[in-house]
Amino acid sequence: NGFEDQTGVELDQSNQTITVTLPQNCRPNTYTATFVFTDTTARCGDVSIPVSFDVYYNSSIIDVKFDNLLAVHDAEHNGGFEFSDFEWYKNGVKVEGDSVSFLYLGDGESFQEGDCYYLILTRSDDGVVMRTCELCPTLTPVDYVEASGIDISSTLLDKGQSILIENLDKGRANVYSFTGQLIDSYEVVADFIEIVAPQQSGFYLLQILGPEYNVVYKIYVKDN
Repeated sequence: NGFEDQTGVELDQSNQTITVTLPQNCRPNTYTATFVFTDTTARCGDVSIPVSFDVYYNSSIIDVKFDNLLAVHDAEHNGGFEFSDFEWYKNGVKVEGDSVSFLYLGDGESFQEGDCYYLILTRSDDGVVMRTCELCPTLTPVDYVEASGIDISSTLLDKGQSILIENLDKGRANVYSFTGQLIDSYEVVADFIEIVAPQQSGFYLLQILGPEYNVVYKIYVKDN
């Protein structure tokens, strides 16, 4: 994983610390090393101390969508990792629910200041279980549907069904999967727009952006 032996590392005597360089692209895992303190006086003998340490995933593999959804980037955008199991933690406490690649707080919920999240991930290719660094989402105010004045024809849809959205200003409408993948994007040039529901059943997020609002709907596409 790119580790190399280091010799002649100086002890920071004022802080009583030693700095060890980690390879930039080493895979997250638990590693072991041995620190050898050399007796330069040749009177007491060298001292060897075994240690173990964890290398976490960078929190950047977690994507913050809107203000109530976290999703793990796919292998193309997370450094090439595939995962078979996901355990979400909020403020150090496991979040109960399905073991999936996203965490959705729910309609009308949003991240709160001071709340921090991390994941314990199981890697598919070698079964290694390791956590991510902690992520504390930045709050992004969102005006929810109840206060927006925007009208949507339905949030329960058939595959490929058209959705009419009215009372809009110029902006953009984006359809995301629950894993954070952008499915479709539409430019809003009038006070209404028709968009087409995805061809796969499941939950999606519809974000409508305008000069004065950022509205998020949860829609469900059912089998015809």
